[in-house]
Amino acid sequence: MSGMRSTDSNTWNPASWQTRKAQQQPVYEDSDALSRAVADLSRLPPIVVSWEIENLRERLAVRSAATLFCYRVAIAPRASRTANQII
Repeated sequence: MSGMRSTDSNTWNPASWQTRKAQQQPVYEDSDALSRAVADLSRLPPIVVSWEIENLRERLAVRSAATLFCYRVAIAPRASRTANQII
């Protein structure tokens, strides 16, 4: 999963996106309304909280380990026998 992270992930903060060049962005005619909307959103709780992310990571890790175990126990030996029969 580390391949998905940006190289400067250690310097991330809630406003760091503002240092990036925006591409294909709409033009907001009322910059004051935009500023108010951004301020309103910044006061709201996150859509996904950190413990939900950690819970999902743990569940995916368990599922991945179970899948790998099933592969090693059930599928790989059969595949190996089939490959030996072909040879």
